[in-house]
Amino acid sequence: MYCSKCGNKIEEHANFCGGCGASPNTNTPSYNYDYGKRYVGEEDFKKAYVGNNYDNIKNGKFSIPMFFFGAYYLFYRKMWLYALLWIAMIVGTNVGSFVYHDNYFCFIPVILSIIMAFNFNKLYLRIVDKRVEVIKQKNSDKSSQEILEQCRKKGGVSILAVILLVIFITIVVTSILIGLIIDTISKDIRHNKWIHTNNSSQLNYTVPEIFESGGYNSGAYQSFGYYETSDACYINIMNYKNYSNQTEEEYLKTRVSTNLGDQVSEIQTKNINGKVWKYVEVVSNRKIIYYYVAIHNEKIYQVQYTISKDDNKLCSNGYNNFINSLTFEDRKHNMDTI
Repeated sequence: MYCSKCGNKIEEHANFCGGCGASPNTNTPSYNYDYGKRYVGEEDFKKAYVGNNYDNIKNGKFSIPMFFFGAYYLFYRKMWLYALLWIAMIVGTNVGSFVYHDNYFCFIPVILSIIMAFNFNKLYLRIVDKRVEVIKQKNSDKSSQEILEQCRKKGGVSILAVILLVIFITIVVTSILIGLIIDTISKDIRHNKWIHTNNSSQLNYTVPEIFESGGYNSGAYQSFGYYETSDACYINIMNYKNYSNQTEEEYLKTRVSTNLGDQVSEIQTKNINGKVWKYVEVVSNRKIIYYYVAIHNEKIYQVQYTISKDDNKLCSNGYNNFINSLTFEDRKHNMDTI
């Protein structure tokens, strides 16, 4: 119990105050005494904790700072857990938007910001009540003025927390941008850097480095594959010695595979490095397949290029460069053919 005159702590059953000699008022609640020229009540502790904007927060219905600044304002008001949850929500919605390619995820932070702005003041004052009560319990042996000072010290705002958050976000965003730039440059380098492939047939070609990890060679059959989240394409190359004297057109008609709804072009002719190739383009909802056929030294060669995803245009650029690299070399060779 505290003296209503001087605020000195006195024993519960004492007949007078040891500080000023006044008779204690047992009806006076704890922490409610005359300090200087006025009484210090429960709300004074809350005001001391919140700071100068206490009245605006107490009477306000909508928190403009919360709506516009979100996590920054939560850190500013020392609402650490809510700030971290808010950041997790922002990160989660951005990841969801990226993974599912759905822009509706972007509306979630806006909706939650509006809801939080309408409820922030009440939520913050409830937190203040709990924190002030903890301060009072931990300092029950101190005077009200000392408790007021503790509320001011523990409460208020934290500009340092906001600065650290800005630095952290700046570092993260910068790291992501640098990673994207490096990835883009590396893709361009991989696209422009070529691997020359000498297979055991008389057909030579070059493929982009992006296909290097997916290569397979069995003499009469070679394949290369490239797959990423936004790009996917495949190359298949086959050569046959016994093709029953078919023409390129006849061969294409028996080899081209189509499904109901596919768009199939007419058989077209293309001169590639002095050699005439016949080719067909098959377009479906999910992919494009190019079938190329040429006859050389009693062998028929089939080149198949499939593009299933091409967001970054790596596959379509690779197609043009790969097709234009097809050349035949007249040389004797011994190999097993199918």
